[in-house]
Amino acid sequence: MTDGYASYMSKCVEMSNAILSGMKSHDCHVFVESLLPTAFSALPEYVWNPLTELSQFFKDLCSTVLREEDLLEVE
Repeated sequence: MTDGYASYMSKCVEMSNAILSGMKSHDCHVFVESLLPTAFSALPEYVWNPLTELSQFFKDLCSTVLREEDLLEVE
Protein backbone atom coordinates (compact mmCIF):
# COMPACT_ATOMS: atom_id res chain seq x y z
CA MET A 1 0.00 0.00 0.00
CA THR A 2 1.08 3.56 -0.52
CA ASP A 3 2.49 5.54 2.39
CA GLY A 4 -0.17 7.24 4.49
CA TYR A 5 -3.03 5.16 3.06
CA ALA A 6 -3.54 3.19 6.27
CA SER A 7 -1.98 2.87 9.69
CA TYR A 8 1.13 0.82 10.15
CA MET A 9 -0.76 -2.46 10.49
CA SER A 10 1.95 -4.34 12.34
CA LYS A 11 1.50 -1.94 15.27
CA CYS A 12 -2.15 -3.03 15.49
CA VAL A 13 -1.35 -6.75 15.87
CA GLU A 14 -0.81 -8.43 19.23
CA MET A 15 0.79 -11.78 18.42
CA SER A 16 0.67 -13.08 21.98
CA ASN A 17 -3.15 -12.89 22.05
CA ALA A 18 -3.70 -13.13 18.26
CA ILE A 19 -5.87 -9.99 18.14
CA LEU A 20 -6.05 -6.76 16.17
CA SER A 21 -6.47 -3.60 18.22
CA GLY A 22 -6.15 0.13 17.82
CA MET A 23 -7.42 0.16 14.24
CA LYS A 24 -9.41 3.17 13.08
CA SER A 25 -12.48 2.77 10.88
CA HIS A 26 -10.52 3.48 7.68
CA ASP A 27 -7.98 0.84 8.67
CA CYS A 28 -10.81 -1.67 9.07
CA HIS A 29 -12.09 -0.79 5.60
CA VAL A 30 -8.62 -1.27 4.14
CA PHE A 31 -8.32 -4.59 5.95
CA VAL A 32 -11.67 -5.92 4.71
CA GLU A 33 -11.33 -4.59 1.16
CA SER A 34 -7.68 -5.30 0.43
CA LEU A 35 -5.90 -7.52 2.90
CA LEU A 36 -8.58 -10.06 3.84
CA PRO A 37 -8.98 -11.59 0.35
CA THR A 38 -5.21 -11.96 0.05
CA ALA A 39 -4.85 -13.47 3.50
CA PHE A 40 -7.55 -16.07 2.84
CA SER A 41 -6.44 -16.99 -0.68
CA ALA A 42 -5.02 -20.29 0.63
CA LEU A 43 -8.48 -21.45 1.74
CA PRO A 44 -10.56 -23.76 -0.45
CA GLU A 45 -12.29 -21.99 -3.32
CA TYR A 46 -15.80 -22.54 -1.92
CA VAL A 47 -14.75 -20.56 1.20
CA TRP A 48 -12.50 -18.02 -0.51
CA ASN A 49 -14.97 -16.95 -3.25
CA PRO A 50 -17.73 -15.68 -0.91
CA LEU A 51 -15.18 -13.79 1.20
CA THR A 52 -13.74 -12.18 -1.91
CA GLU A 53 -17.21 -11.27 -3.21
CA LEU A 54 -18.12 -9.75 0.14
CA SER A 55 -14.89 -7.77 0.11
CA GLN A 56 -15.59 -6.52 -3.42
CA PHE A 57 -19.14 -5.57 -2.39
CA PHE A 58 -17.84 -3.31 0.38
CA LYS A 59 -15.20 -1.86 -1.94
CA ASP A 60 -17.89 -0.99 -4.51
CA LEU A 61 -20.25 0.31 -1.84
CA CYS A 62 -17.63 2.69 -0.42
CA SER A 63 -16.31 3.80 -3.80
CA THR A 64 -16.14 7.53 -4.49
CA VAL A 65 -17.32 6.99 -8.07
CA LEU A 66 -20.59 5.17 -8.64
CA ARG A 67 -21.67 3.87 -12.02
CA GLU A 68 -25.20 2.68 -12.70
CA GLU A 69 -24.07 -0.70 -14.05
CA ASP A 70 -21.97 -1.30 -10.92
CA LEU A 71 -24.94 -0.51 -8.68
CA LEU A 72 -27.14 -2.91 -10.63
CA GLU A 73 -24.53 -5.63 -10.25
CA VAL A 74 -24.19 -5.01 -6.49
CA GLU A 75 -27.96 -5.15 -6.12
